[in-house]
Amino acid sequence: MSSQIDNFCCFAVLSVSSFILLGCDLNQTIERLPVTGEVTLDDRPVSSATIRFISDQRSGDAATIVSEGKFQIEQNNGLAPGQYDVVVTPNSPELNEAIEAIQSGDRDPLNARSVPSRYQRSGALQATVDPETDNHYRFELSSR
Repeated sequence: MSSQIDNFCCFAVLSVSSFILLGCDLNQTIERLPVTGEVTLDDRPVSSATIRFISDQRSGDAATIVSEGKFQIEQNNGLAPGQYDVVVTPNSPELNEAIEAIQSGDRDPLNARSVPSRYQRSGALQATVDPETDNHYRFELSSR
């Protein structure tokens, strides 16, 4: 009788262990999606800024540079499906870039309009990343 109990206990332990291991996917990965878009300020492309997508679901945040109004986050650094707050902060131009712009007669980037402060905080802009869409966003900022 003792051998039957030992066999039953061994079977029960193996069954529970197998169930637990099958329920845990050790290679569980989060689906990441590429994200692209445009950022304008008063209908003009934002020349240089950082755009951040901030998740409230712990699915991972992402950030990239906006250059001449365009940004792109590749799939390997992409965003998981879900809702994100979007924050846009201006990048200060390099001194050499500013000097070149001034010498060529372009607008002085050191005195150029910057991204308004309301867009530099969570809450003003949102994006929903969805595997069923192309996840291309156009953020039209206004200085007013």
